Amino acid sequence: MNLLPMEISTYWSLAEGSRVPSGTISLGVRPEDLHLLEPGSPDSGFKIDATVAAVELVGAESYVHGVLPNQQPIVFRVPGRSRIVVDEPLTVHADFDSLHFFDASGKRLN
Repeated sequence: MNLLPMEISTYWSLAEGSRVPSGTISLGVRPEDLHLLEPGSPDSGFKIDATVAAVELVGAESYVHGVLPNQQPIVFRVPGRSRIVVDEPLTVHADFDSLHFFDASGKRLN
């Protein structure tokens, strides 16, 4: 799971009206819940820009390893043999319902 500290929330956006539970210290999102955001696609909840650091081909899917502007790593999964290349900037998104929120002790809040 990608765990992103809330103090770096300037690097991502949540859809208008999204409610983050009180006491949230970090946001979690699984690689399989992140998807490439095509230009012009509607914002579905969570969106973040990253730069590709590596692409790992794993059989019928690929794992894309990216970095945020502050060098925080993020990983997401794409089907098939990806044509994504290293150093490519891209935007990924996830539905709000697939996000997980954690407090300071690591307890899930939703």
